[in-house]
Amino acid sequence: MRALFEDVPSNSTEAANSGIVIDQVGVPALAANKRDLWFYFTRSDASTILVRACKVREIAPAGAYIASALITAGASRQTVVLSRNGTKTPDMTGLQIVGTFSAVPAVSAYYWWAYTSSPDLVVCDNIVTRLCEYTGAGQSLDAVDAVDIFVGDDTEARSLPAINVISQPAGVLLSSDTGSCMSLAFPIEVHIGVASLDTPAGAWRTSRSLMAAVESILHDECRRSYGETRLYRTGAQGPGPAASQPTVMVGVVSLNAEFHHVWRDDIYPRG
Repeated sequence: MRALFEDVPSNSTEAANSGIVIDQVGVPALAANKRDLWFYFTRSDASTILVRACKVREIAPAGAYIASALITAGASRQTVVLSRNGTKTPDMTGLQIVGTFSAVPAVSAYYWWAYTSSPDLVVCDNIVTRLCEYTGAGQSLDAVDAVDIFVGDDTEARSLPAINVISQPAGVLLSSDTGSCMSLAFPIEVHIGVASLDTPAGAWRTSRSLMAAVESILHDECRRSYGETRLYRTGAQGPGPAASQPTVMVGVVSLNAEFHHVWRDDIYPRG
């Protein structure tokens, strides 16, 4: 199962582009070639869009892409067949995308669409990117160095205060055997750790202040910046001493990330 969504925070504009919308992805028939893909849209000329299929998300993939196509912009829904890039593996000959491609990107602009079995990791990465934007002098997270905001377990050795983001396996909200629709919800946790050995009371206050700032950033200021991915707060815990590290005060902000376009790859085209 793979979620299909515009990765809005990774767009050059950090905004959704209603002129480039993928409805479906059709991967080649060979089962071993069914994999996560990233679609990178840029301008070719005034009337043409260039799309590249990539194995990972990276800015300006250049020669690393595995398939590509030119799309003549238009208001009608199109099926676009991408061509393999030389001998790049896996062989994605016959890869298709279906959607509406009506707006040619501006010069130097780019837009990303994800087709991935781990959309929660994309959200975790994007949460880190968002939070790091608030670590400048005088901003709400200026007590935290950007290098100490990361995806992964909080037992990693980091300078404190630190913020780590983790996800849990998804729960199915809606299922269909036709391969045409599924919805998944991934629990996301943002952990805020502050050293508390010398000043427990001050550490509690700092941790609670950072928790409030994180909640405001993710559930308010940046709530609409994830495109169709719905991100919402489900609760909070602490601050309190960490079970494994009693000299660290930890607060947890809990969210859900919902994806409503999740596809099965066993059948294509889909009904």
